[in-house]
Amino acid sequence: MFRRVLAATVAVQSANVALAATMYKISSSYLGDQCGGTPYAVYASAVDSCTPSQCSPGSNNIDADVQTVDCSSDFIATIREKFGRSPYLIELLTTDDTCSKLSMAFGYPASGACVGAYDRSYYVIASLNDNGSASLQYFNQRSCLSTDLYQTDSADKDALEQHSCSAKGYLWYSSNDVDGSNGREPKTQSSDTTNGDHRGLSTVAIIGIVAALLLFVVAIVAVTLFVYKRRVKAQTMKDTKVTVHSDRSSIALLGTPGTGQTGPDHSVLGQTGLWTDDVITAKRIPRDKVNVVFWVQVQ
Repeated sequence: MFRRVLAATVAVQSANVALAATMYKISSSYLGDQCGGTPYAVYASAVDSCTPSQCSPGSNNIDADVQTVDCSSDFIATIREKFGRSPYLIELLTTDDTCSKLSMAFGYPASGACVGAYDRSYYVIASLNDNGSASLQYFNQRSCLSTDLYQTDSADKDALEQHSCSAKGYLWYSSNDVDGSNGREPKTQSSDTTNGDHRGLSTVAIIGIVAALLLFVVAIVAVTLFVYKRRVKAQTMKDTKVTVHSDRSSIALLGTPGTGQTGPDHSVLGQTGLWTDDVITAKRIPRDKVNVVFWVQVQ
């Protein structure tokens, strides 16, 4: 078993060396009049000579408005660069069971959407599945309905991750690769599955965070002022009560002299009853010393 695994590994490495020693023409197809963004198809083939081009009208045999041409001995790395951070799937078709002779290679955005294939006669849906497998579905019509399905090429998790040569002579690469050697890039994860571009916190998110912090500070200040005002009010009421109580106590001390009675309801000038005369009160004349004289008026 170990010998088989070792032989397979050696075969794959030999195939990679053989593929890397050849010059390849890499054509990237775009819709519209701009060669920017994510291409809907990338095609690579071995050539004797190659002339690169920046952006030119598509050839008659492909369903593209414009295309670019790159020349490189590492076509896998070039295809990866074309897709950038967008998810993609690359299928290599070889002519032998050791996958050492490339026939052609295709790269498609793994968006699960129907896109035009390199050949004008077919349309493709490339998918990277949650279980680690991948598939390329070829359709005869642009609608990509199940009734128009022409062919399906698929790779399981091991074949996709290890880039092992299948019985049909297929090799697979994808944006999920983690090995940085042989034109493979480190695996990149993106929170935006639509365009695969991770931009961190957006401007709206930053503004929202700042606004939340400001609201928090304002709330803290408002609560602090409210508590402070309540304390000041409570202290003022307490001081007022103490002042009133003190005034009442002072009044109570001004009681009626000689009676032993105090309070605001008692006379402060003299005694009660008939003995309210200030003079009598001031002289302190005892009652038994007062002679009452009755005057009788004769009519």
